[in-house]
Amino acid sequence: MTIRILVTGGTFDKTYDELAGRLDFRDSHLPEMLRLGRCRVPVKVRTVMMIDSLEMTEGDRELLAASCRQAPEERIVITHGTDTMVETAAVLARGVAGKTIVLTGAMIPWTFNASDGLFNLGSALSFVQVLPPGVYIAMNGRCFAWDNVRKNRQLGVFEPLREEPDAPRPPERAGGPVAPKAPPGHQRLARLLQARHPGLPFTRAKEAVAAGQVLVDGAVATDPGAWVAGSAAVDWDPNRPRHRQERIEVVHLDADLVVVAKPAGLLTIPTTDGEERDTLLSRVVRELRRRGERPHVEVVHRLDRETSGLLVFARGRDALHALQAQLLDRSMGRVYTALVEGEVRNAAGTFDRALVGDGVRHRRWVAGPGQVGKASVTHWRVTERFAGATRVEARLETGRTHQIRIHFAAAGHPLLGDAVYRPAGAPPFPLPVPRVALHAGELYLVHPRDGRRERFRLPLPADLEELLERLRAVTPKA
Repeated sequence: MTIRILVTGGTFDKTYDELAGRLDFRDSHLPEMLRLGRCRVPVKVRTVMMIDSLEMTEGDRELLAASCRQAPEERIVITHGTDTMVETAAVLARGVAGKTIVLTGAMIPWTFNASDGLFNLGSALSFVQVLPPGVYIAMNGRCFAWDNVRKNRQLGVFEPLREEPDAPRPPERAGGPVAPKAPPGHQRLARLLQARHPGLPFTRAKEAVAAGQVLVDGAVATDPGAWVAGSAAVDWDPNRPRHRQERIEVVHLDADLVVVAKPAGLLTIPTTDGEERDTLLSRVVRELRRRGERPHVEVVHRLDRETSGLLVFARGRDALHALQAQLLDRSMGRVYTALVEGEVRNAAGTFDRALVGDGVRHRRWVAGPGQVGKASVTHWRVTERFAGATRVEARLETGRTHQIRIHFAAAGHPLLGDAVYRPAGAPPFPLPVPRVALHAGELYLVHPRDGRRERFRLPLPADLEELLERLRAVTPKA
């Protein structure tokens, strides 16, 4: 049994263009991915197009459907951008019969160390071998029928329209299934901008939106794929200053690694199709180029968007593997300052509670009775007490996503500013909090070249220092 793989582009095949500071297309990564994945299933790869899925037209989708019909193989995997994957799946369901077709993609480009692309490709190749004829979408270990799936753009995940996996599918309309449509009278913002400015290339329209140069009803809009009413006031000023791409603070730089100070509110790496190109990664690359250094870096670990603090990037594959090994054997140390709600009773302690997640909404919590989760250990000690809040130092033994936030929330002390893990309906904290009150202030590691111990420290940023002063001002003196 041979499987046909059709390539259309999307984030799956994007590469970071260091000169332009954006994600772009070169050659498909599929052959390399199949080799690294040690694929033993006979496959034939064909590139149909290399485009962003937001640029895909109905003509492009009909071309893809024709490619499926003409392929001699009965089982087909399609790599596709995530933004309009559902629309394409519906067109294929209407136009191709008797074949098993699985669409897949990536939220993070394959060229980034944290990409989900290889996992998704392997899952799609597995699903396509066992599913009956039909059209499906496979993302992050889950497989959905074409008419029971949507992309949750806020959470960046695919989820079912209805949760009953065994529920009968509704009867098809006369004439077959129809593709999901825009809300009545709406267009995607980049398309609407292009329509109102004849001659404006679609790529330029997307860039203008992403750069913050477009207002929708007076408010800045930065999502090119957002649905916008045709009656909306859309104002594009090409002279409007673009989002500032600020310099990054370099704490340490040598031939093997670079340690930087991540500000709050900045993504570590891009996670969507060209959106938010101003990331920590892009700033590090620009800073290295400005200094006349080789601008290539590898991502070792990440911090949440709202968390500030120290991050290390590797400057080569050998350094990357050495630093990743330290994360695995827990010899790389990370120490955080956190401000939590309530008065923590003990002076110090350890949270040794496994974490589990739902696999759909990227929500996590501590494992309950009978649940098997990932081992998660946080050591902490109190460093300052306030009226209604506590300052703690947290040391990670493991490094699970949101680990500190979840552990303290489960203990009844959510971090100040944490809207995700703070109990719903809890009374608001009496002081304004600018963001999640978490700062990665200390990082220690073994240098990958000569084995020396390195320790880096970063003071609290101004926003958290100001919050501390407000807490001290409302705390009675002992």
